[in-house]
Amino acid sequence: MKQKKLVYIVSEVNKSLHFEWIASSLKENYQLLFILIGAPKSELEKFLKNQDIVTYSLAYKNKIDSIKAWIKVFRILFFNRPDIVHTHLWVANLVGLTVAYILRIKKRIYTRHHATIHYDLYPSGLKWDKLNNFLATDIIAISKNIELILTQWDNAKRDKVVLIPHGFEMSYFQNVNIDRIEVIREKYQLSKDRHPIIGVISRFTEWKGIQFIIPAYKKILSAFPESQLILANAHGDYEEEINELLKTLPSSSHVKIKFENDLAALYHVFDIFIHVPVNSHAEAFGQIYVESLAVGIPSVFTLSGIASEFIRHEENALVVDFENEVQIYDSVYRLIVDQRLRKKITTNGLNSVSQFSFEKYTDNLNKLYLGV
Repeated sequence: MKQKKLVYIVSEVNKSLHFEWIASSLKENYQLLFILIGAPKSELEKFLKNQDIVTYSLAYKNKIDSIKAWIKVFRILFFNRPDIVHTHLWVANLVGLTVAYILRIKKRIYTRHHATIHYDLYPSGLKWDKLNNFLATDIIAISKNIELILTQWDNAKRDKVVLIPHGFEMSYFQNVNIDRIEVIREKYQLSKDRHPIIGVISRFTEWKGIQFIIPAYKKILSAFPESQLILANAHGDYEEEINELLKTLPSSSHVKIKFENDLAALYHVFDIFIHVPVNSHAEAFGQIYVESLAVGIPSVFTLSGIASEFIRHEENALVVDFENEVQIYDSVYRLIVDQRLRKKITTNGLNSVSQFSFEKYTDNLNKLYLGV
């Protein structure tokens, strides 16, 4: 049977395990082509070209560049005439779906990666969400939270929406040799005498809830002076406010990491993990819920995005109320002193993430692509 032509259009991504895994999985069964919109020479572009996948990189810095990108995408799709176009993220959705619609490409799919940010902060974006919902033939909801937002908030057509949660190559997070972990320790000067190391991997933006973690950690530090807080992905629009909070801590008590390529090795440095978005709709999915449990880190969570579907208090994690620094402190304290609890939720956490296998994810994608 002739292979279908599949074009992925992705915007403003530097490094992405998700797209690396997708490209490796799909390249044998489809005539696969990637269009990357954003900064040139990204880590993803390098990976794709090393995999001999046809890749176009289109520069994007501002709205004027989106016009140039639209023209280039039109040319690429016009000459390649794909059977399926699948877009990801803001600029890629607007550019890719409008071009694909004009060219009457039969399968126009986009994955909804954002949750309620346009309802909460940027209402001008709602009209573009509705346009994308109209242009697409299929919309992938990555969690039941997104399914609800699409169908009940956006009023997208129910028969367009298909629920396909993210999938993960669990071995990537679990099979990490000690040398890689030592490289991380040396790179960020993390002493083995510091314990416990409490990890956070979240952009510095208000809805991630880091402003409630820092005062909770201040109390933890008083009780456990050898502890250390690591904040990864340490950049974003709430950076100034978070840096002010960090000034209340001794400088040696915390480490900020702007970007780390070897994410799996970084996870293995942590003794406890915290992720506390400020409401149930804030996360579209929340990959780090799955990643942290896949590594085997006892974790403290609020229930947002995918967590609402599989996280259970005192079973596979400790759950705290939104915006509650007291509960964050109490939960971390319990994990430090209660070895039996740590072991229980770590074991159950590992078991609970098996449902997010990458094989299951790609099987669902293939069914959508092939119209099954």
